[in-house]
Amino acid sequence: DAWLHFIRLYYSNVKNIFAEKNINQQFLQQAQQLMAGGMKHSALVQCLYKCNPYALAQVVKDQLKGQQTSLIPAELYNTIVSMDTSLGGSGYNKQIIAPLNNLLKSKISNLQYLTLSALFRTLGSLTNININLLAYSFGPLILRPEVQNLDTLAKHQKVVNNITLFLIENAGGIFNVPIIRAKTTTNNSSYNSTSYNGAASLSSNTNSTMKAMATNSNQKP
Repeated sequence: DAWLHFIRLYYSNVKNIFAEKNINQQFLQQAQQLMAGGMKHSALVQCLYKCNPYALAQVVKDQLKGQQTSLIPAELYNTIVSMDTSLGGSGYNKQIIAPLNNLLKSKISNLQYLTLSALFRTLGSLTNININLLAYSFGPLILRPEVQNLDTLAKHQKVVNNITLFLIENAGGIFNVPIIRAKTTTNNSSYNSTSYNGAASLSSNTNSTMKAMATNSNQKP
């Protein structure tokens, strides 16, 4: 979860973060090694601070993709997709926010729920990316049926994208977390995926905030 919190705090307005494909392999390897190693939180944050933001985002996606089970348990798949109007449901609207919150909290383990909440808090905070692209990209990673085949993909992929989009757009209400969308700045929007444009581009205020995060014992990797 520390990776997600870091991206949300420092890279939420980086253009097309989580969508960039052309990422320098050296940066990816650096981030992959970081994900594989166990570090104390303070040391981890210092290392995250030196990584390319696109590489961090890609490794987070790869980590989710590599999980045997999706973040939302497969046993909830039918219940959630049946809410879609195309399958006879009432649709994804403000009236289902509270019931959906109760469903997810009651049926997902605490640690998994915290990760799900951190993910959608981060996605809901992004300001410089097409939100529909985010939904398309993350849908299959967070909600999958117990048995996935071409039939379920053909019938339900758009539905899964719809619910993922709804979760992103309403993350604050569904997960009871504050969503802050930062304004695009010259510093963060200047990052790119093939050249290192990292720590030196952050302001002194961000440096101070980063150090505070590193010493915050309430944040765990």
